[in-house]
Amino acid sequence: MKYFLFLIVILISTNSSRSQNAICAFDDFYAQMMGSGGSSDYEDNSIQWILDNPNFTGTYYIPTVVHILHDNGPENISDTQVQDAIDQANEQLSGINNGINNGHNTNIQLYLATIDPYGNCTNGINRVQVNDPVFPRELDTWLSNYTWPVDKYFNVAVIKEFSSSSLVGISSHPTTVEMDADTDGNAIRHYNFGNSGTALGNTENALVHEFGHYLGLYHLNWKQFGLPNDNCLPCTGTNLPDNANDEVGSCLHLGDRICDTDPVNWPSIPFGNCDIDNSGCETCDSSYDFNFPKDNYMSYDAPCHVTYTQGQSLRMYYTLEEFRPNLWSTFLPSSSCDGPSLDVTYSSNVFDYPSGVHLINGNIRVNNGATLNIPQDATLRFCNGKKLIIEQGATVNLNGTLTNACDGYWEGIEIKGAGSRLIANDPATIQNSNIGVDVNSGGKIEAVSTSFLNNTVSLQIGAIAEVCELTDCQFLLNSDYAGSNFFHNDVRNY
Repeated sequence: MKYFLFLIVILISTNSSRSQNAICAFDDFYAQMMGSGGSSDYEDNSIQWILDNPNFTGTYYIPTVVHILHDNGPENISDTQVQDAIDQANEQLSGINNGINNGHNTNIQLYLATIDPYGNCTNGINRVQVNDPVFPRELDTWLSNYTWPVDKYFNVAVIKEFSSSSLVGISSHPTTVEMDADTDGNAIRHYNFGNSGTALGNTENALVHEFGHYLGLYHLNWKQFGLPNDNCLPCTGTNLPDNANDEVGSCLHLGDRICDTDPVNWPSIPFGNCDIDNSGCETCDSSYDFNFPKDNYMSYDAPCHVTYTQGQSLRMYYTLEEFRPNLWSTFLPSSSCDGPSLDVTYSSNVFDYPSGVHLINGNIRVNNGATLNIPQDATLRFCNGKKLIIEQGATVNLNGTLTNACDGYWEGIEIKGAGSRLIANDPATIQNSNIGVDVNSGGKIEAVSTSFLNNTVSLQIGAIAEVCELTDCQFLLNSDYAGSNFFHNDVRNY
């Protein structure tokens, strides 16, 4: 059965009154979904992963596309404001606030995508004119009309307004994506996106807050995993940060399921100040007081925000490793072919290139003793004049696609000598290069069901190079061929 009830995460405008009714739809929508009989593999697996990996840390770079939905009004924000919002979120994710390093570094960073889903160069900003850029509270009614593939990009829609004027932002959550992937992404009002341009003077940290929900975090006062005494944990000692375990009453099971954020028993509305306030929960250990963590990005007290915690980082790591494994890279890809050349060298061991589309503004060199694996769901787009070099004693296993970037031709693969080897298997593709594969003396190539497309020369073979196998390979030229040189057909020797 497919469930059409979606978890909605909403960040509300600052209001100093704490006497209002609940102003966040997250709780209600989640309760409706679970009440309908829905279950969550994501939640079922999260606790054991965190227990198994208590000291886990990683480095993650996430391609982000910002869809500006506008009707030629002020909501059609500038590229500068978009970049400023990304920069602000990255500083906050790094534990830096207003230039002061006083928070926890999550080792997670966003960057505007450089390649679109069709392999074209992009600045990561997609402007879409719509007749009425005012949107409802629900993601499912409109977000899927604009998103790029949700497994490859973090999608953020910048909008004019929500139909409810108090709403600042909205986000999916991994549990909702299990129900329907079309709801995956964020939407944020333009004047709460960053703090420049139309958002000048904005104090809401909307992007970093909604991004937390996107990676599996709940509000600090989340009650769906609580006990009859609301979000306060039982007074058994299991509510303290050093008692994370798989017992039903432990801090990994209750509240926001984070052990280093104090349990909270207050509604989802801002305090209106950054004073120390009791969390509304009691502790059975007199040496440990529970205070409301206003400084946390998952609270509603935006002016007080300073940090995420290590426990929240662990949950985000779990989401990235297990739920969004194709979203991220361990390094920051080149931003464009116009910047400085960034050569990459692999000198030892085995390296598995991450999936996704990657812009390569530099040469990739694989040295003696190293092996580079390029999987079928990876596309490497080389800037003009760049190449993949396989040195003597090195191996490249190619199942993915090697092609050019936005304009011009890349140089191709150079197999440099004794013991160097290229092994290409279906559905490997080498295209839009000057010389697809240049096999120097002593080098070896094995290619099965490999496509050579629109290369000026597909395969160039040295005097004592070794072609171990060429089986069911295609050497193709079509109308997209843009080489300035005469096409030399399939293979040539020298």
